Amino acid sequence: MCGRFALGVSRKRLEELIGASVPAKYEPSWNVAPGAWIPARTQKGCAMLLWGLVPYWIKDKVSGNRMGVRIMNARCETAFDKPAFREPMRRSRCLIPAEAFYEWQRRGRVKYPHAIAHASGRLLWFAGICDRWTDSGSGEVLRSCCILTTRANELMAPIHDRMPVIVREGYRDLWLDHSVTEADWFGRVFAPLPAERLKVWPVSCGVNKIGLDGPELLKRVSGQPRQGSSL
Repeated sequence: MCGRFALGVSRKRLEELIGASVPAKYEPSWNVAPGAWIPARTQKGCAMLLWGLVPYWIKDKVSGNRMGVRIMNARCETAFDKPAFREPMRRSRCLIPAEAFYEWQRRGRVKYPHAIAHASGRLLWFAGICDRWTDSGSGEVLRSCCILTTRANELMAPIHDRMPVIVREGYRDLWLDHSVTEADWFGRVFAPLPAERLKVWPVSCGVNKIGLDGPELLKRVSGQPRQGSSL
């Protein structure tokens, strides 16, 4: 699962990392949640997409928005089989950058948040899929996305049984190439990133509250964090 992540780099720095112009709509955030507009690298450059997939075949905006809030993730094992994901997997793949993602470990009745990042400090690139929904009446276009998840590696397993699909450097351009469809290749991409390439640390329960933001949310906390507001 991936329900929250951090991307606090400046727009200028993000453009350097993506290698394309980033829309002015982008704002750094250390507490990105579903329903936010997030930057994604596509075949054509960088686009701001709504996090929460709205399939192209949804009839009306109200239903689309309601569904989009729910579809923040897609399981990589079944993405080619589900109606909402089948076509985006073939024709609309994207890469979503993040400094870290958050996951909550349940201990009894309490959930403790952790941040997970690349061990080297480099950005993570999540495998994403996107879709384009058009209002039949007004012609309004809504571009949205979701993040693929895979089974947890050894580092993540004690915290949660799922983690984002993190695309390795050699596979990123191919992930965006819609002509690549070989099942064996997708199997390699979907394999969990090895545990030694990630680091994890406990963070403040302030991240539980979507309205809170700032670099302090990524700071390590000592001991057991107090239970904050519910998810």
